[in-house]
Amino acid sequence: MKNILRHWILPTIHVLLIFFLCVTPWILPRQYILIIFILYRLQLIIFSGCVLSKLQFWSTNEWFYYYYIKKICPNIRHTTINIVVDTILPLIIILVAYVLQN
Repeated sequence: MKNILRHWILPTIHVLLIFFLCVTPWILPRQYILIIFILYRLQLIIFSGCVLSKLQFWSTNEWFYYYYIKKICPNIRHTTINIVVDTILPLIIILVAYVLQN
């Protein structure tokens, strides 16, 4: 059961959440999107990382994005992924929401 949870259920939840976040500019008002990203940042600060990643990998060092992107680009640095995922991607999503909703 633990293997099914770690290798199928949690990765599926991760992918669905990522997909949901990427389509939020088309389905949610930008104020809600800002709240979602603030809650995401609070999660990273309070729990020292993503709760789903901790459940999936049983580690604070391994993150969902980094784990799978590392398989495609083995030379990529963890800090590069963190900057893109935690800073650039949220800004792009918020900017898209702002443009679409004005």
